[in-house]
Amino acid sequence: MKTVFNKNKSKRKTLFTFLTAVIIISTVALNFLLTYLSTKETLFLDMTPENLYTPSKAFIKECSFIDELNKTGENSAELKIIFCNDPDYLISNTQTRATYFTALRLADVYKNLHVETVNVKTNPTAVSMYKTTSLSVINQNDIIVAYGDRYRIMSAAKMWTQRSDGGLFSYNGEYRLVGLLKSVTAIDMPSAYFVIDHGETYYDPENPESEMSLSLEQFSKLLTARGLQIKLLELSKVDKIPDDCALLIINNPTQDFTVDESRLDEYSYVTDTEKIDRYLVKNQGAVIVNKDYEVTLPVFEDFLFEWGFKFSNTIVKDDVSSLDDEENTNEQLIAEYSKDENSYGYAIYGDFSDLSSAPVTIFKNSGYIQCSFLSGATSVGEPGTPNAHKNYGSFLTSSKNAVAYGKNEITGEYNAPATDKTAFDLASITVRSEIDNYTNEMTYSYFFCTASDEFLSNDLLENSSFANYDVLSALINNISRIDKYGSMEIGGTSLNSETYGGKQLVSTTMSSEGYNVYSPDGKDLVKHNYGLSNTAKTIYTVIVFIPPVALGIYGFIIMLRRRFL
Repeated sequence: MKTVFNKNKSKRKTLFTFLTAVIIISTVALNFLLTYLSTKETLFLDMTPENLYTPSKAFIKECSFIDELNKTGENSAELKIIFCNDPDYLISNTQTRATYFTALRLADVYKNLHVETVNVKTNPTAVSMYKTTSLSVINQNDIIVAYGDRYRIMSAAKMWTQRSDGGLFSYNGEYRLVGLLKSVTAIDMPSAYFVIDHGETYYDPENPESEMSLSLEQFSKLLTARGLQIKLLELSKVDKIPDDCALLIINNPTQDFTVDESRLDEYSYVTDTEKIDRYLVKNQGAVIVNKDYEVTLPVFEDFLFEWGFKFSNTIVKDDVSSLDDEENTNEQLIAEYSKDENSYGYAIYGDFSDLSSAPVTIFKNSGYIQCSFLSGATSVGEPGTPNAHKNYGSFLTSSKNAVAYGKNEITGEYNAPATDKTAFDLASITVRSEIDNYTNEMTYSYFFCTASDEFLSNDLLENSSFANYDVLSALINNISRIDKYGSMEIGGTSLNSETYGGKQLVSTTMSSEGYNVYSPDGKDLVKHNYGLSNTAKTIYTVIVFIPPVALGIYGFIIMLRRRFL
């Protein structure tokens, strides 16, 4: 009997010893496996209430074009997202972590996309091919998106919307990444052309460090974000505006558009203004003009007059609806939004102009524009083209307390009142529409004008407290016909987007009590949040229970061993 018991005891001891060894080996193996997966396969659990590290379905869908890249005949081109620092830093840094994980998860879905990391501090030559000039600097927080010899560079900070105190408010990396990826992979990239031969202020992509280019740095980034590449155009040296021109920019011209009167009788001679006219009529183009009220350009202004714009030579001041400055000039005007739901302006910015505390659009050093069509009309037919019409509309106006001031002949200053108090058009747009007799399809071209030489300045576009960037971005998206970039509804920077600028950061408090999430300025309600999501709470609960359950199982095994061995 004793022998049988000892034999059974020996078997049980061997069994439990084997189980113990299996548990220990399994634990060590699982630890190695999880370590490998977490470093090589980016295994992680997204515990954030806003699903910060989980790509949205809309984001994945918008990137579906990546699968088609190798079918375009550019098999040698490789689509890459390059992070300019080591993975350890990218994961530990608040700004880079979300974008790094977003890129890695996207690469898991689309095998044509490759994510790379390179420390530009220890190996700066690794990214030298992506420098615009020899003086260009690529920083450790920069992200490079490259496809063949095309590339775009964006700081990781630009993937976020920030509060006025500099803190992060929402993650906008999905929208930014799609814009960059589509921009570098576009086969026929549309272009924004700066006209440069009439003393204009322009951004030179070949010399981005020049003083002139730096003055339009924010506007250039806006154009790139809209999927446009920037080019320069000497209008007097071309026969027509290039076919890839999606937007023509004439910013603050200081010299008049020339006309060679000796060639006017030549059939082949086309003036500069006629080139613009043909571009708008034949190509359904888009033009933006910003003109200084102090500069008189007779030939160019006659052309603008034909398109519905009559520019003043006075400055608009408003002692009620303007920003304060040190000299109390009342020249930083707070623009009024159109409330007419049928107006073109409302179609662009109506979503946020209806808010009780809508962000403001600012005009500095601005004159005003009047409609030049006769008899008070805002719409006229086009001579010789019965199916075409030009429709003028106010885009942004001053308040009704504004006054226009002319030049004082004695002092030379603009302090001589020229009008009574009234609302002035600070920016306006003429839309040319034409219907096809056979298809009944309507085509459009757009001519947008402001009476301010500072409408595109960095001061206005980079200030997140103003709506200038959002309004201009939404406008360009609509008039430049870049539809495949403008259709993204995954959290664009414009307040017109459904998600108001990405994934808003919320508290990780596990309380079930609800609280509100507000816009960066603390005024506008963005959404209502109830702490962690149910999925995150479940995962947290499971993680919390794993240690005691594991200890309980281990203790149960120890108890069995002591009882039966």
